[in-house]
Amino acid sequence: MGTFFLCLIGNAAVHESVLTGGSAFQVCFAFGMAVSFGVYISAGVSGGHINPAVTVAMASLGRLGDGIGQNAGMACVYIVSQILGAFVSSFFVWLAYAPAEAYLIEKHNMSAIGMAGLYATWPTGEFEVSQVRFQTRQSPDRH
Repeated sequence: MGTFFLCLIGNAAVHESVLTGGSAFQVCFAFGMAVSFGVYISAGVSGGHINPAVTVAMASLGRLGDGIGQNAGMACVYIVSQILGAFVSSFFVWLAYAPAEAYLIEKHNMSAIGMAGLYATWPTGEFEVSQVRFQTRQSPDRH
């Protein structure tokens, strides 16, 4: 539930910012509040794990159970739950903003990469996200 609310509030804030011309501060503030809500919501169950990186760190320190098996098992449960929560929240954000996304594509010529940026982050600058499909190379015939 914590990851669900983190992604729900955060991705909705990004959508609103793009649609209304909001500032980066507004998005950062919304994500900060979303992290606070997510940790508060999930603190009683998982100790506030809303990110798989936190779960992996706690599992590597042995804080998820008694022994390696219980640690690994709880880490898997937490990580699967976090990924599922993120995908379900993204579905609800998409459901709420589908007409707005169609508007952005039609009226503002937003690309597929730009639309993906409403739901995910990646490095900019020297790194580029490409839509090119990877093709396998044909190996030369051996005689």
